[in-house]
Order: sequence, then structure tokens, then C-alpha cells
Amino acid sequence: MNHYVGEPKITSLSVQTEDAGEIIGLGIVFESALSADQFLRHMHEYFDSPRASSRSFVVYFYDRGSYCNLAIDVRTRLSSLSIEISRADHQVLDDLVAALNDRPYFFIIACLQKEGVTVPYDANSSVIFQSRLLIDGRTVSGKRDGAWTQEDLFI
Repeated sequence: MNHYVGEPKITSLSVQTEDAGEIIGLGIVFESALSADQFLRHMHEYFDSPRASSRSFVVYFYDRGSYCNLAIDVRTRLSSLSIEISRADHQVLDDLVAALNDRPYFFIIACLQKEGVTVPYDANSSVIFQSRLLIDGRTVSGKRDGAWTQEDLFI
């Protein structure tokens, strides 16, 4: 079964931590809580799938100079989910590349707009960590030393 959650927007987010300093992440700003819930259900299905099963989670960026396009593909044996975002602010890509040059992972979190302000949606259960992204087919992986965990972010 294929799932589509509309065309959300993206934004760079940062969390200042006492132990690990500033951590950079990707906020996916959904149009509704229903769309965010659908994305999160699929992500939980992905993480609940055995590692040996057929599954993938890939974040693709397509660098277009002054802007970028983004695709997130999540596949499990039973279903797939794709998010495509066109003409996103290039600063988001720049921030994630800088984060991976400094840290082993960046975080992805579902967000909503409330009164014109981007806010995390269910931050305690919607944080996803990713250690690599693809930019025009080239893999950018996180720095392996200086590890941090979800506990470092949201205590």
C-alpha cells in the first residue's frame, strides 16, 4: 500500500543541549495533525520491522542552486510512504550538511503550524534520527565521533 501525505514544508530546527551543544534537525511541517499522524505511523512501522526484512529509509536532496527539492522515501515489506517537497529553502540543506560534518546524526521531527509559528508535533514520540542523506546521488554521512542520543536532546 502506498501512502501520500500531501506536500508539507520543511524548516531547519536546532535544539540547544547542556551536554552536546547545539543539535541541528529537519522539521517537516505538515498541513494537519492527520497527515503528521500518518507519517509517524508509517515511521513506527518501519522501525518495528525486523532489520533483516526488506525496508529502507532514505532522505534525498536535489540541489538546484538557490533552492533544493527533497524526497523522503520510507519502505517496508507491506507499504511505502513518500514525501516530496519542491523549491525548499536551500539553507535547510546547508544546515543538515553542516550538522553531519560535526555530528553522527541529524534529527527529523514532525511539526505543525500553530498561529503562524512552527511547533514540534508530539516531540516525545516523533523524533527520528538519520545518519546520512543523498545529495544528487552523493552520500553524505555523519561524523562518527561525538555521538549523542535522544536523551541528550529532550531531557
